[in-house]
Amino acid sequence: MHLLVPHWTAAGLLVSLVAGAVAAVALARIAALHLPGSRAGGRAALFLLVSPCAVFLAAGYSEALFLALALPAWLAARRQRWLSPRCSPPAPPPSASAGSSSPPRSSSSS
Repeated sequence: MHLLVPHWTAAGLLVSLVAGAVAAVALARIAALHLPGSRAGGRAALFLLVSPCAVFLAAGYSEALFLALALPAWLAARRQRWLSPRCSPPAPPPSASAGSSSPPRSSSSS
């Protein structure tokens, strides 16, 4: 990205704005999926874009990028497209399982 836009701040803002637009479109599609035949999709996107938290979609923070990845993954899951290559979230590592927070056992016998 820095090769296309040499100024770091402008590059960060451009990424956030594009990611925010992707997030708004994905949110509109999710709302339209839940309430077909209504204007819920456009309203949901509008409410996201005019809400006070929308300032983080236009700033160089990671919230817009997170939403741009999470909302299309949610939409793919709602449509039961589990292996959609364009928006599948990464899988957790195999060692990360619930309840495995106990300390390692020592091998010495007392």
